[in-house]
Amino acid sequence: MQVPDRVERTVVANFRTDVWTAPDGGRLVWSGMSNTTDGIDTKVIKFQTDKIILPELVKAGVLPPNLGK
Repeated sequence: MQVPDRVERTVVANFRTDVWTAPDGGRLVWSGMSNTTDGIDTKVIKFQTDKIILPELVKAGVLPPNLGK
């Protein structure tokens, strides 16, 4: 039996973003998942929002094109 001389651990932070309508009690119009192994860092969250989430919301027609840039 071989035993490794060290154990590595990676922490993964998972984020879920749900977008709901406001009228008529609300309904889910878009949902997305993202994750990072860099921990919870506001720079990572801002990057994922600006470069991944907003463009996907524009592509899905949830936001107008000028908000995704």
